[in-house]
Amino acid sequence: MKGAVHSDLEESIRPYIDLIDTLRSAGIHKDLSLPTIIVIGDQSSGKSSVLEALSGVPLPRGTGIVTRCPLELRLKKVEDGVSLKAVLSYNDNRIEFVDSSLLENHVNEAQNELAGRGVGICDNLITLEVMSPDVCDLTLIDLPGIARVPVNGQPQDIGNQIKRMILKYIEKQETIIMVVCPCNTDLATTEALKMAQEVDPEGKRTIAILTKPDLIDRGTEKRILRIVNNKVIPLHKGYIMVKCRGQQQINDKISLEEATQMERDFFRNHEFFRCLLEEEKATIKSLSVKLSLHLVNHIKKSLPQLNEQIKKKLWDLRNELKECKAGPPEDPKGAKQFLIETLKRFNDDINSLSLGELMTEDNLFAQLRDKFTEWNDHLNLTKKNYNDLATEMIQSIKKYRGRELLGFSNYRMFEMVLQKHVAKLKAPAIGLLNTVKDIITEQFTHVVKRCFQNYPTLQNITLNKIDNIQSNQQAKAEERISEQLEMEIMIFTQDAIYLKSLNKISEETFSEDELPIFDKKSKYSELLQAYYEIVVRRMSDQLPMMISFFMLKKTAQLLSTEILSLLDGANVSELLFENSDVSRRRRDLQARLDRMSQRIDDEYSDSSQSESQEMKGAVHSHLEESIRPYIDLIDTLRSVGIHKDLGLPTIVVIGDQSSGKSSVLEALSGVALPRGSGIVTRCPLELRLKKVPDVKWKGVLSYRDKRIEFLEYALVQRHVETAQNELAGKGVGICDELITLEIMSSDVCDLTLIDLPGIARVPVKGQPEDIGDQIKSLIMKFIEKQETINLVVVPCNTDIATTEALKMAQEVDPEGKRTLTILTKPDIIDSGTENDILDIAYNKVIPLSKGYIMVKCRGQRQINDEISLENAAEMERDFFQNHDYFRRLLNENKATMKCLAVKLTENLVDHIKKSLPQLDEEIKRQLWDVRNELKEFEGGPPQDPKGAKQFLIKILTTFNAKIMFLSSGELVNTENLFVQLREEFRKWNDHLNNAKPSFYGLKEFAQNYRGRELLGFSNYRGFESALQGHVAKLKYPAIDLLRNIRDIILRQFRDVSYKCFHNYPVLQNITENKINNIQSSQEAKAEQRISEQFEMENMIYTQDPIYLKVLNEISDETFSEDHLPIFDIKSKYSEMLQAYYEIVVQRMADQLPMMISFFMLKETAQLLSFDMLSLLDGANVSELLFEDSEVGTRRRDLHARLDRLTAAYEALSGFI
Repeated sequence: MKGAVHSDLEESIRPYIDLIDTLRSAGIHKDLSLPTIIVIGDQSSGKSSVLEALSGVPLPRGTGIVTRCPLELRLKKVEDGVSLKAVLSYNDNRIEFVDSSLLENHVNEAQNELAGRGVGICDNLITLEVMSPDVCDLTLIDLPGIARVPVNGQPQDIGNQIKRMILKYIEKQETIIMVVCPCNTDLATTEALKMAQEVDPEGKRTIAILTKPDLIDRGTEKRILRIVNNKVIPLHKGYIMVKCRGQQQINDKISLEEATQMERDFFRNHEFFRCLLEEEKATIKSLSVKLSLHLVNHIKKSLPQLNEQIKKKLWDLRNELKECKAGPPEDPKGAKQFLIETLKRFNDDINSLSLGELMTEDNLFAQLRDKFTEWNDHLNLTKKNYNDLATEMIQSIKKYRGRELLGFSNYRMFEMVLQKHVAKLKAPAIGLLNTVKDIITEQFTHVVKRCFQNYPTLQNITLNKIDNIQSNQQAKAEERISEQLEMEIMIFTQDAIYLKSLNKISEETFSEDELPIFDKKSKYSELLQAYYEIVVRRMSDQLPMMISFFMLKKTAQLLSTEILSLLDGANVSELLFENSDVSRRRRDLQARLDRMSQRIDDEYSDSSQSESQEMKGAVHSHLEESIRPYIDLIDTLRSVGIHKDLGLPTIVVIGDQSSGKSSVLEALSGVALPRGSGIVTRCPLELRLKKVPDVKWKGVLSYRDKRIEFLEYALVQRHVETAQNELAGKGVGICDELITLEIMSSDVCDLTLIDLPGIARVPVKGQPEDIGDQIKSLIMKFIEKQETINLVVVPCNTDIATTEALKMAQEVDPEGKRTLTILTKPDIIDSGTENDILDIAYNKVIPLSKGYIMVKCRGQRQINDEISLENAAEMERDFFQNHDYFRRLLNENKATMKCLAVKLTENLVDHIKKSLPQLDEEIKRQLWDVRNELKEFEGGPPQDPKGAKQFLIKILTTFNAKIMFLSSGELVNTENLFVQLREEFRKWNDHLNNAKPSFYGLKEFAQNYRGRELLGFSNYRGFESALQGHVAKLKYPAIDLLRNIRDIILRQFRDVSYKCFHNYPVLQNITENKINNIQSSQEAKAEQRISEQFEMENMIYTQDPIYLKVLNEISDETFSEDHLPIFDIKSKYSEMLQAYYEIVVQRMADQLPMMISFFMLKETAQLLSFDMLSLLDGANVSELLFEDSEVGTRRRDLHARLDRLTAAYEALSGFI
């Protein structure tokens, strides 16, 4: 690359350098020291040549002082095809250029403007940003070369001026000092290195660059090698030797690229210095890599401290600014004018924000654009495999085929497939609305706090207005989104648009003249794709435009209007009530605050979490901050009652009575819990421990609808006992209602667990005879859930095989995957059993995946002696450190309460993380089930008469709509009406075909049906009679068909009635009576029409062309109307009879089904709809809407479940 540097560093380097560049651009260096590489050197040391080689651009050169202002050189490696782009910035000037030859002129002009024309210096910063694929990622600051003697009109104190400037930079501990020293001078006499040693005597921050190795005296090579190898003046960051272009090469116009190759050849062929090339201690390339790594490592180490400094400065500045903000004038007129100006500025900012002209740190339109891009991506991701959609459509057509004849696709199925797919967009669309609302509300709130931060009354009024307006606008936007999706479900687009989309994706070209070609299965995927592409295009822009209009533009307009309305009769003094006096330092503080507002992003900080102080109960919390959100999530889910619907990841503590369970919990929580003989824990006790840095201690006890807050941990035992007495009764009974004890303190670990009653085998002191079974039943209810971690407390001085608690845990967790055992009371074991206990602790006796932890808690004697939990923790550690056998467990983190706390928290959080996907799916499934079930119970009638009447109208209209849909084949359900009807009609058609008689008995026919005619003449009446007899036999099967169809339709109508009115028994009974009455009347009509049809069939009639067509199809000869006499011969009678009966079959196959469908379905639906609406005339609404009591109860239960599941789903949304 230009400047002989190839960037082979990882991409992760750039963000760290960019971060510091951004902070410096914001002026943060005026308030805080930033990690920086500072380049210093004596005049003519080769400093400019080094920087020129690094940057790939020619920098100012000459005699005397060339660098007269600090020059920040930002090198950025970019891969976008730009060979070089440079930006020079100073004061408020910004100059962009792509011609590197212009650089020297631009830098000189900047220096002349800042330091004056001549030879003076100035400490104003000039920033030169060079972007190219041929530079390394690096930022450094070049300072003027050190001069000892003033020349050419330089100020007499020029040397001191330069040194002061250099010292101002290099004395900061955040600075890496890059000292440029020529090889052909004595290193000990180098002023730049001397200054670096003064501020960095141990050489930890200094790296030296040795230049001009081609100009050294022969024989001095080994001395110079000793310098490079850190044996003369040791520096932690070492030395790098480089060979840049000399003046002769510059005069000869040797390019930087050529100079790079010449440098490498120089070192490769040098008798002494070639080793430096191999050790990467030579060349500009090695220098660039080393500098970049040094700088990034330096930045990483500095970030945590820098972040804290920025936070502190920001905090200090903001606090000071609260006192320094300009206040309103004292006179009423001036105050009113000040209020007008303040409100106008606010409105201007809000309007600018809504137009995207108010630039903030968290740019609003950048955030919105990101969210709208995500919406577009989501739409594109929803483009399913269209072949799958086409297959789905074909299957739906087969399953739900309506009244269409064969050969026609069911367009409704096409619509349904698309509608189903489009309908899935609603939830994401509403999610987009909610997200955008939060972003805009946050931005509006920032503007409020910035504009009115000294005026709390004005600020609160404005925030309330924003909340109200945003809520109203959100409702409107949601309504419009619903309308838009309803419109999309209509499946509509202009023909020209559709054809264009279709032609784009199809291999063929279609026009409106070829529409029938579309209607074939092979084209379904293309048809679906063509339309959905149009939907995506519409929704991709329409939704963002709609949301932005209502939530941003309209909100800004309404807010501006409402804010100005404050001026109407305003109490100016109240609105402008200030928290503090006017400050003379306001402008200075504001400028500093603006600089400091460039925050260090957390992702760049890899600072380790410092270990927290020792907590009460001997537990140190040195877990990451990320743990708390997961535990809070499960606590939140349990708080909303979701544990009633599904299992939550939980640690449940079980143990036999007197196992030391209470002591373990006491040590974990740092508070004294109820103690005593017998059953102490009589209700499940959820213990939520929350580490809160600034809180000494706070407790909150919750049960049923009670909530008790207290600040003295000594009150815990009393409050818990009171709660247990209230829930389980005074005495020794137990209860399965949950008590929650939340403890917030800087001295606890982040952990939640549930303590259950200790297992008792024998009832004592008035306990119920089945107390053991009651306790076991309660324990089993918790531990059998796969989401539970079982924490089993077992004393070391008992036989582990006889422990009831461990036995119960093994029953529900035979593989031991969910069980962790705590071994207590290691100080009172029998001497000689230590190795046996170690075998247990090392998982050799009863293997458990989560293993064993041994703890030593306070004994009764220590409690009596009032040994504090803190002292007990110290005594526990001493016990294990000094124990001959158990000290091994301490070293392996298998002992002490501290290890237990850490392990429990890690296990719980890991368990939560693994459970979240399954928990999320289960919540979604239950939400779906509850919502579907609620559809049957949804919306009880309002209490007020007007609302009840409207409700009645609504449900009657819904019923009528469903009946009409059912009658038109549009209402598709599991027992599709038209499928059943078509099956019955097929059977009727089969019967007609199977009932075709044989007409080949000619002799019998002539004998049976001959009348008064002489021989040789046919008898047409006989022909008629023969046909009439056969047709008459079809009447009773036809009536049977009517009965079957009536039953099917009646069942379907009743099903609609039940679904619409099952909550209202009076209305349902009335409706079913109406259905029965109408169906009976229509059945009589249909039967009459069937009889009429058979009477008409007795007439034996058909059109001649029809008859001829059928006759020709079944005969060996071809007949026409010209050959009628030929028909009248006996040999043709059978064909003539057969031809006519075929026509009868075809007629009756269609006519009867059409007739029955018309009277029993279509007309019945119309009459029923009319009759239902007549109920509204003088209706006793309360009687009609009388509701089943069980329905109301069920609805409330379902709503409660829905609320719980919805709250749980929202809580989970940030974690999945």
